[in-house]
Amino acid sequence: MRRWRTEATGSPRPSFPNPISISQKGCNLPTISFTHMIQRIQTVFLFLAAALCVAFLFLPTWLVMNPGLEDGNSKTILATPMGVSVESSEMGLNAFSSKAMPFTENTFLILQFGLTCLTAVLLLVTIFLYNNRSLQIKLGYVALLMLMGINVLMVPIRSWLQEMGGDPGLGAEFYQSGPRWGLAATFVALLLVWFAVKRIQHDEKLVKGMDRMR
Repeated sequence: MRRWRTEATGSPRPSFPNPISISQKGCNLPTISFTHMIQRIQTVFLFLAAALCVAFLFLPTWLVMNPGLEDGNSKTILATPMGVSVESSEMGLNAFSSKAMPFTENTFLILQFGLTCLTAVLLLVTIFLYNNRSLQIKLGYVALLMLMGINVLMVPIRSWLQEMGGDPGLGAEFYQSGPRWGLAATFVALLLVWFAVKRIQHDEKLVKGMDRMR
């Protein structure tokens, strides 16, 4: 009835806003700034993983303690990615000696040191590639492989340290050869990078979904 009365009187019809234009205006998304991206949780994860890689260079990774060598002496070897410290004592003379060996003494230590430094640099570079999330994801997976390689290198390094420690001999029951708490740094860094990659993938899906709405 109202429509007929309007046509009869010739008065203009009331205008209503177009719902499509309203939805389009509502889909205008703010541009992600550098400051906002730095505050994202994946940035924190990547930065902490890089810091753990740097700390790993100075943390103890493996200990070999042989208190009963065949000549009656004892030897303690403590390894870090930066080098190896060897402490030995002679029971009869009450003599004690200490020697520091740089990481350049062993090929696998060189590889572990270099791979750790490269991983830390790669993680820091990945943080600032916030405008290219697909590249961030790829570099994150590369960092995961590099962290796994750092841990795998401990296998030949352990064999080299045990060979340097000598035969347990009579002190076999007191012989020790095992990892130190420094190795936990690389495992925690690996988990942090994994969480960061998952968060970046989540953001990438979110941005693509918003682009389809525009």
